[in-house]
Amino acid sequence: MKLRGQVYLDWANQIDQPDHPPKACSQPKPTPPISVRPKGLSITDIETWVKDPYAIYAKRILKLSALGPLIREADAREKGTLFHEIFEDFVGADGSLDFEPAYERLIKIAKEKFKTSVLPPEVQAMWWPRFETIAEAFIKWHQVAMTNIDSIHIEKDGRTSEGLDDFTLRGRADRIDVLKDGRIALLDYKTGLSPNVSAVKNHDAPQLSLEAAMAARGAFGEELQRSAAELAYIRLRPKDELKVDRIGHDERSTKDDDAETLAEHAWNRLALLVTEYQKEDMAYRSKARFISENDWVSDYDHLARVSEWSTAEDGAEE
Repeated sequence: MKLRGQVYLDWANQIDQPDHPPKACSQPKPTPPISVRPKGLSITDIETWVKDPYAIYAKRILKLSALGPLIREADAREKGTLFHEIFEDFVGADGSLDFEPAYERLIKIAKEKFKTSVLPPEVQAMWWPRFETIAEAFIKWHQVAMTNIDSIHIEKDGRTSEGLDDFTLRGRADRIDVLKDGRIALLDYKTGLSPNVSAVKNHDAPQLSLEAAMAARGAFGEELQRSAAELAYIRLRPKDELKVDRIGHDERSTKDDDAETLAEHAWNRLALLVTEYQKEDMAYRSKARFISENDWVSDYDHLARVSEWSTAEDGAEE
């Protein structure tokens, strides 16, 4: 037993007695064979593919996933999921748009969702008053919005490979509104402030733009194969007024940032990305591009040894 274990002790001792000066690793740039590269991705993967290709390599090619913590506190993700389900159930059900009955119906749905959630009582006690504030503001916004809406479509799954050289983009649109002028609006519920309007216009957050492009190509069905009039984030935050960030919705929008143009630009950029990654020498670099500190976080940072190569001394490769 001692002899078999000695090899591990020797390895441990080598950590404190290296035979050469320490040298930081270089930025990972794997170039897997074309045959194992993804033939399709979800809409939510595309932003990651642009900013941190290594994360796509680890997740989609190596098939690795992070283990969750043994004990995890309820966080923004749970709140986003819970609030999202509440408002989707409310919007997807028929009912009066008058404030009192609509508000009562929304509160009833919310109470049932809170009741069936696995949130600790102290978390529910903190989140419920915030929800009530959001609920009132949402009803007021929804009453006005419905005057320009013919129909609402919730959780629409779609896929298409049109113009992507056999690469398939798939995804689920949270909400698609068919407007009275025949065009559509694509909306997403958010409990935070990101992504912001600038990120959408700069193509740093392409999800809604790509959803609009998919709709125009019939990915969500013939009924929704229409041009986009608007992209919007509904901010579910405890404020007196509901904040709705709208892109390409009025005469102030320029030709470059109207919803239809953003959709086509996003699709063209995706087509170029697909073409580039069909080249053998195109590497899945770690942290190829990041916009803010929030982009510098991934489940695969430890695997990529980001803390090591990103803080290397002057003279390192990058």
